[in-house]
Parts: sequence; structure tokens; C-alpha cells
Amino acid sequence: STVPRTPWSPAGRWRPRGSGDPIPSPRGTLKEKDYPNLLTCPIHTHLKVARVTDQAEDFLRLLERHGVMPGKEIVVDSREEAADSVVLRAPGSKMLNLGFRRAAAILVNPKA
Repeated sequence: STVPRTPWSPAGRWRPRGSGDPIPSPRGTLKEKDYPNLLTCPIHTHLKVARVTDQAEDFLRLLERHGVMPGKEIVVDSREEAADSVVLRAPGSKMLNLGFRRAAAILVNPKA
């Protein structure tokens, strides 16, 4: 079966709405902000997801199931370097435990 093309998926691949890709200005330039990721952000602080840089479909689906999407609020509850683990949660969702590689792909705005 074919996957229908959507406004947020020019290649026709499934992606949750608002996956966080920057939108070019009318001149074709991108405004890049320097957001921290889940490895460098403060813990126990309300954060807003700014962008997800890893566009793997299975990862995006996992994030969507847990309410971790651009524009949504999350809190990092713990970060354990020895276990390569970041535990986070979105309001109304279960805890989500990510490895450091995937956690680094979630950029956040600490001024949620």
C-alpha cells in the first residue's frame, strides 16, 4: 500500500505532525537557534520540545505515543551517565526512558 503525501512529509513518508524541521524564510534561508538537547538541558524543569533531529519513523512514533513532540511540554526527571539513560515525561503520559543517542536528538527550549 502507498503512504499518502502530507504537508509535513514532502517525501510521502509518515511523520507525526510538527516533527520540528525548520522552515526556510521566503529568501530560502534558515534561522537556526542553538537549543540544548536532553543531555545538556536542566533536569526537573518544564521544557518545551523545540525540534527532533532524528527522523527515524519508529523513533518518531515512539515519541508521539508518549506526547513528546515539538511544541509540547516535557520534564527530564533523571539523567544517568553510567546507564546511558535519560528519563523524561510529558504531562498525562507514562515515563519514557531513552538512551543518550536518542536523547541527544531532542532539542528543547528551557523557557517553557
